Amino acid sequence: MKQDLFRRNQIWFIERNKNNDSRIYSLDTFNERFDKKISKAYLEGRYGAIPQFKTLYINELE
Repeated sequence: MKQDLFRRNQIWFIERNKNNDSRIYSLDTFNERFDKKISKAYLEGRYGAIPQFKTLYINELE
């Protein structure tokens, strides 16, 4: 999510509510500075659409 690769109107977020309804919105609605680290702010929850990481269990084959 680098602003030198993508314009703000090309980065979109999807957020689900407790009813499992989705809302989509662009980074452009936040009017962020061009030097801001978007990926860090995203992981901190600044833009909503908070990522949910689940533990993956991988069975190793011998």
